[in-house]
Amino acid sequence: MHTLFGTRFISIGYPSRNTLINMDCVAMDQIRKTRYKTKMRYVIDSFLLAENLIHNPDEIEERALYYCLFTAIESTMDLIAMLIKDKGNIPMGDEYNIEYLVKDGIASAELALHLKSCNCLRNVLVH
Repeated sequence: MHTLFGTRFISIGYPSRNTLINMDCVAMDQIRKTRYKTKMRYVIDSFLLAENLIHNPDEIEERALYYCLFTAIESTMDLIAMLIKDKGNIPMGDEYNIEYLVKDGIASAELALHLKSCNCLRNVLVH
């Protein structure tokens, strides 16, 4: 967690260390914050597991790698939809939701491009 001009941010490791998401864009209760944190922890843990499986996986590990990536990306898209809903708007498709983050000043254009690429990868993995 970082603070910039009194606003709390979470640093996102991909695509660059300077990519930030504004977490003060919506007020929420402790239960909802816990739900976000749990989902974010799942995403991070899944990517870390995928990173460990990427070197010389056997068939089962390869399937596990694909599943880790798929579920991490799916959870990220869920987090985006949750945030849009918590801001009082109706989540639409993933691409629309990602663009909403940029338009509302929640995420950078660089992060949006990365999220769109991840979403395309998820679609490849599922089919």
